[in-house]
Amino acid sequence: MRIKDDSFDNKVLTQHNQDKGDNFALSICDARVQANWKVLNRAGLISNRKLANLEMTNDIFENKSDTFANRQLVETRQIIRLATEVLSQEYNLQDTLLVSVREGLSHQLRQELSLPKIREVNDYHHAMDAALAARIGMYMVKRYPDSLGYFVYGKYGKDTRKIRNFNFIRDIIHGDKSALVDPKTKKLLWDKQDIRYLKGLYEIKHMLVTDEVYNDNGELFQQTIQAAKEGKKEGSKQNTLIRHKKDMPTELYGGHIGSSDAYMCILRVFEKKEVTYWVMRVSKLELGKVKRLEKNGLSEKKFLHELFLSEVVGYGKQFKFEVVLPHVYLQQTVRDEINGKMRTFGLSVAKSISNHQQLYLSYDTQLHLDFRQKGYSSEEDKVTDRDVYSSILKQFQEYYPLMWGKDNQTLKNMSDSEEKFDELSEDDRIETLKKIMRGMHAGTEFAKLKYFGLGDEFGRIRRKHNGHPNKGAVLTDKASLIFQSPTGLFTRQIFLKNL
Repeated sequence: MRIKDDSFDNKVLTQHNQDKGDNFALSICDARVQANWKVLNRAGLISNRKLANLEMTNDIFENKSDTFANRQLVETRQIIRLATEVLSQEYNLQDTLLVSVREGLSHQLRQELSLPKIREVNDYHHAMDAALAARIGMYMVKRYPDSLGYFVYGKYGKDTRKIRNFNFIRDIIHGDKSALVDPKTKKLLWDKQDIRYLKGLYEIKHMLVTDEVYNDNGELFQQTIQAAKEGKKEGSKQNTLIRHKKDMPTELYGGHIGSSDAYMCILRVFEKKEVTYWVMRVSKLELGKVKRLEKNGLSEKKFLHELFLSEVVGYGKQFKFEVVLPHVYLQQTVRDEINGKMRTFGLSVAKSISNHQQLYLSYDTQLHLDFRQKGYSSEEDKVTDRDVYSSILKQFQEYYPLMWGKDNQTLKNMSDSEEKFDELSEDDRIETLKKIMRGMHAGTEFAKLKYFGLGDEFGRIRRKHNGHPNKGAVLTDKASLIFQSPTGLFTRQIFLKNL
């Protein structure tokens, strides 16, 4: 049958697959083989569903064709159904078709057209998935106007007369062009230009990416109770344990560590020779106090000023400071000067920042990585592992100053490691490339690359001046906050010095 189903229960081993074609296994296998199916089923080596598929006849299939089509074409994930419900409230369904495309169809088209999906490279694969879904959805609507009930919200008509040839992905790649003509406009629904367009999307170096900002309303701290010796005496300003209960002092009973950040605030600090902006954490333990103050009409800024009074010190003196932004969301996008150039990054937590730079690798390079991950070679592959490393290194040297490390040591180590990379085994080379890409990926992920001279936290970024008293991120007077619309098309920039 031509309905796409790659599961084990829908596969049959044949000596010549071309001879089998669209015939059912029952029609080409003799009685001895058919008896062996039942033996395998009784032994538990094949499932009842597989036995039923092996014994399928044309009459049975015709009666169940609608069930087969539903399984392949109807989107069942709850999140997709919910999204469709929301969109149906926003659009007039008389003028708009809401098409649900199953993930498996996009995956199949990727395989057929050699469209690699390497998640470690960047976040652009989400845009590629959206482009594939849109293109497949348009094709389905025009190719099967009498069967919209399978994939269009609010449509119920389902024509199953030709359902046996409903593997439309196969038709796109291997089918007769005459079958790919729009019955209304007589135009081709799919041709080589579509393939060139999809592969060309890999060559886009910059796409709009919007990062979600949020308050963390999760757990207050790590749940494991640490022994009393793990923390200093209660009352110390550093590394204190958190009481498990009010009447259980940590010197006797131990406590919790890892108080989580709810959000952040930014202070304007008047240091000796300059004005800087300190990013400070507001822990979830303080969140209740802040909410009570707001209910009583008291100022959050005043509370935070008193909270951080003992922390804004350095070089043996108390710095004068003021709270300029009392509430900053986690993952807030910031633009500031780094090594003489303006760079964009995110405030993940007060003590570190997240990378917003997206790595770019060409279609041929990603295809090579896809081949290497799957463990086979192809004549299409014109790229080497060294080419991939060189491409990554070139971008690291130009666009990733946040990761260069103290005295640019990480940059030097990575630049000097090309020969070391060549000495690695084939398996180690691809694993090293994946770890490097993971560390350079936009976000807060890091990788262990000590064996390669890049340390155990490659990709983790600490944003502070060397020797600076603040333990968190420190911004310059050129810093600004970037606020984005959900699409990223509209932005608003606020300079901290103007607040």
